[in-house]
Amino acid sequence: MNKLIFICIVFCTFGCSSVSLEELLKADIVEPETNIDLQQDNTSALIENSGLLEDARAGVAIDSAEVEKTLRKMLARLVRSTDDVSEEQSGWVNETYTVKRGDTLSEIVEAAVVGTDIRPEFVLDAIVKVNPTAFIRSNPHWMLAGKKLKFPTPDDFTKLVFLDSKELKTPSEENDPYLGWIQYP
Repeated sequence: MNKLIFICIVFCTFGCSSVSLEELLKADIVEPETNIDLQQDNTSALIENSGLLEDARAGVAIDSAEVEKTLRKMLARLVRSTDDVSEEQSGWVNETYTVKRGDTLSEIVEAAVVGTDIRPEFVLDAIVKVNPTAFIRSNPHWMLAGKKLKFPTPDDFTKLVFLDSKELKTPSEENDPYLGWIQYP
């Protein structure tokens, strides 16, 4: 990963610079006849020295197709690594969020509803109802660190909005003759 970042920085910084890559990499580069050849040779040397080519051949000039293929691989790795970092920073992975020390439910909800038209207060209430073990006495101010919060599904939102929904009742609830009876241990 460090090699990849270093190579990208070198390409961005020294692509059009007057400082040659020979000084930077301390590699033996043959002096070309034109400026374009110099840039191609420096790019080839940089890619060979990075270890990203599967079949790095010593002393053989790399054609543009190989350079393009290698640069695409480098870019794909960079994109994947930045996606991993942004996913870790956002916190929500596969519709769950692991509560870290110092997190507040308001901050978590604000990050979850950013870019939507959903009221954060509604999502906050839904998260508390769906995850009762993550809160002491169902109080959103007493959230426990280390617990996993499940993001509410559309069915969970429907249960919060409607009192008696015929669609959400399972057949066992409708046919239960003991529904509403008090049970003692």
